[in-house]
Amino acid sequence: LNAILARTEIGETGYMYIIDRQNRLLAHQHDPMNFHEKPDRIETLNNAELIETLNNISPGQTFSYQGLRGSEVLGTSYFIYGVNWRAIVELPLDEIYAPLRDLIAAMILVLLVAIALSIFASIKIAQLLVSPLQALTEAADCISQGNFSTRLMTRQDNEWGVLASTFNEMSEQIEESIQALEVKNNQLSETLQQLKSTQLQLIQTEKMSSLGQLVGGIAHEINNPISFIRGNVSHAERYVVDILRILEIYQAHCAPIEGEDGEELEDIDVEFIQSDFPKLLASMKAGSDRVGEIVISLRNFSRLDESIFKESDIQECLQETLAILHNKLEGNDDRQPIQLMTNYANLPKIGCYPAQLNQVFMHIINNAIEALESFRSLTSDRIPKITIVMYAPDADRIAIAIADNGVGIPDEIKQQIFDPFFTTKPIGQGTGLGLAISYQIIAQTHQGQLECHSTIGKGTEFRIQIPRHLIAIEN
Repeated sequence: LNAILARTEIGETGYMYIIDRQNRLLAHQHDPMNFHEKPDRIETLNNAELIETLNNISPGQTFSYQGLRGSEVLGTSYFIYGVNWRAIVELPLDEIYAPLRDLIAAMILVLLVAIALSIFASIKIAQLLVSPLQALTEAADCISQGNFSTRLMTRQDNEWGVLASTFNEMSEQIEESIQALEVKNNQLSETLQQLKSTQLQLIQTEKMSSLGQLVGGIAHEINNPISFIRGNVSHAERYVVDILRILEIYQAHCAPIEGEDGEELEDIDVEFIQSDFPKLLASMKAGSDRVGEIVISLRNFSRLDESIFKESDIQECLQETLAILHNKLEGNDDRQPIQLMTNYANLPKIGCYPAQLNQVFMHIINNAIEALESFRSLTSDRIPKITIVMYAPDADRIAIAIADNGVGIPDEIKQQIFDPFFTTKPIGQGTGLGLAISYQIIAQTHQGQLECHSTIGKGTEFRIQIPRHLIAIEN
């Protein structure tokens, strides 16, 4: 058997062996010495996993498993009939896959060579064709960035040379045109800036004018019923006091009421009505007063040009406003005062509407006081300050800057602060008309400017500029 197996060729690393019915190894192609050393004893396979695998393989079936030598093999078997022996042929997977690996390696090598050749060819083509085009592209980029003195070198006597010459001529023409356009552009920029400023002022003026008419009508419609309510609340309060007094007198001099009427009186809870009804009237009166204040603000908003035009001292207007707000600037046991710093220039009187300017100063300074509320506690590290500076930016205008060192105004809110009815205060604490009215007084009535400059965490400054020589608006 060993001689037969030795003449069998199964690849370079394949082998064949024969086992009997008791799974004893009768012959092995590459291990014949075992039987010469032990002729009286046949070795039994001790690999249970291999035996189980061989028993599960049908004759002639090819299967991958852990072979006799301990490596992965592709094996098959067949029966030797008559003696019931089984011959097994095993070929290691490494030898099976070796041609495929060699083929893959050869393909990779060919691919690398092809890539190298392609790169080499691309470089050569780029040197011949792409380099001039790249130079042209870079020159075009330089021109697009404003470097109109860029020129190309014309070394080639072919299409590229002609293109470079044409490009240089175009660059010269562009450079001359740009120099001429810069002068006109500066003039147009100045004109456009003036147009934008005028457009914004016209849009705001038209918006405020239309809204003023609407608000005036609303204020008129609300004023009549609220005046009726406010005029009668005081009488109703006096009548209720008298009725409650009469009720107390009756309770003091009359015997308690028995029966169903007495039970009904207990359900009504007269004592609660006596204590709560005056509070109810007080709330109604406070609400009607609040509505009346809103109506007054609406009327002021809709008829801002009815004030008196006269020569006035702006410094006196500011001092009158500060006198009204003096109690808000002072401190107490719970909060520190607001430091007021003023710097007034010695300016002559100007023609204006002083009552309306007082209204503007009142709104802006009051907003500054509210912006400083969070810093007025006695434990605050920041000293609240309001700075008012009056000066003359030129011979035709005067300016008033009112600044605080409060929390500042975010950009998204700053864009809306002059819009009517826009407010960040809780419901019932603001109408959103203060700065809108102020803007209309300055921009429309006084033909000036009202600007807001703010930095988050550092404070806000409102800058007012009005002309010295204002022509009165006819009512």
